[in-house]
Amino acid sequence: MKKIIARIISIVLFCAILCGLLSYAYSALRWKDTTEEYFSSFDQLYGTDKGLIDVVFVGSSHCYDSAYPAFFWENAGISAFDMAVSAQDRDSSYHHLKELLKDHDPKVVFLEVYGLTYDEQLLEGNTYRNILSMKSSLNSFELAKDYFGRYGDKKDIPDYVFRFPILHTRYRELQRKDYVTYAPNEYVRGEHVTWDTEKIEYYGSFSYEYSPAQLEDSQVEWLDKMCALSREEGFDLILYAAPYQTTIPDQAFYDAASDYAAEHGIRMIDFNRNTDISFDLSTDFLDVFHTNASGAKKIADYLTPFLKENYDLTDHRGDARYHQWDEDLAYVNRIKDIKYLNTEEDPSAFFERLAQMDDVTVVLSLEEVFGWRYFENFYDSFALFGISNEDCEKGGKWVVCNGEGIKVNDNDPSQAPYFLELGKHDTLRVQYVDTVAPENIMIGTEGYSAKNRCLLVLIYDHTTDEVVAERRF
Repeated sequence: MKKIIARIISIVLFCAILCGLLSYAYSALRWKDTTEEYFSSFDQLYGTDKGLIDVVFVGSSHCYDSAYPAFFWENAGISAFDMAVSAQDRDSSYHHLKELLKDHDPKVVFLEVYGLTYDEQLLEGNTYRNILSMKSSLNSFELAKDYFGRYGDKKDIPDYVFRFPILHTRYRELQRKDYVTYAPNEYVRGEHVTWDTEKIEYYGSFSYEYSPAQLEDSQVEWLDKMCALSREEGFDLILYAAPYQTTIPDQAFYDAASDYAAEHGIRMIDFNRNTDISFDLSTDFLDVFHTNASGAKKIADYLTPFLKENYDLTDHRGDARYHQWDEDLAYVNRIKDIKYLNTEEDPSAFFERLAQMDDVTVVLSLEEVFGWRYFENFYDSFALFGISNEDCEKGGKWVVCNGEGIKVNDNDPSQAPYFLELGKHDTLRVQYVDTVAPENIMIGTEGYSAKNRCLLVLIYDHTTDEVVAERRF
């Protein structure tokens, strides 16, 4: 009897240890990217306290680039969320919304209808994003079953249900963000934040004849299921098409969606035919397919009065429970500052903006270039951080924290390296090696050199725990 009990205990302990190891392995290997660069709308959803989301946007990259919850929050304290994934197919949009509805009770859901323009995923990575990003549950199983039952090989379903057959292929691509939660996923509300700009030739469909496509049964089934879900869960469903350099075939599907909406007594907002917003082709687009933050701001400014007029939405600003939306807006504005700091060519303007930023550590490395000193060019800029002209004239290296510059090396190779813990995972090392283009600055395992320029500026952002700007003047 004792042997039997001992064996049972051994089996239980072995299973417990195995489950723990598999759980740890899964946390590293699991898919964490629904847009790019490890941004995950699902991690952001699961990190949102229950019952806080009032407005939802569901859709593809057209959705997360056109609808910024931060701007709805800024305008009226509306707690919106982007349940959007790159190339979100129709099956995924339905099950992704169901995942959100487990813990939230939104009043209105905007369904971005780019999903009408294609069926099966063209890229395997987008299949992973849409199916593997969800937590394992009956809902995720039903998504895999529905998608592969419709488009793929049913033999693939177990791989997407049990996941490890796919995830074990990620060993060589693992990065630090696989082991450490990427900070923006704790407070971004689903949007893909970018102020990058590309000038496009046109957007929209103003010159296209209104010519609705004939929707296939699977497309109508999707819209019908979304309408049924809205009735079951008690939210209003609004169809919308995001602005981009659309095509005649795509617009035909959007026109069909407009007809469907009219027939079923719901709203459709087509930003490709809407002339109430004046988009700037030089500033409001990320590329020919997507708006950027500037374009998303115009959409939020247009939709906010509509939402306030038609729905009883509470202004949650000032409510501590909604702090993630405050942080989301701060992050969007911070990315704008970082964009400026990475593109501004005038050193004076660059340093004036930099001096206004908080929660950053700045490293300034001022060195001779082939025996020449151009240090006087930076006297006024360095004075913003309390660095005197006399000290600047000698050159050296400074670490700026809380707006105050502290000299940590006089460009003297005999000085011991300076170390500073920047956060939980990065250490700064500053030294001076008198060779051609030396990497005198180390942050983590990455080395940085002035590359034969007089001044190297590194900006480490404590909000995201990473180097966000590397400039040389």
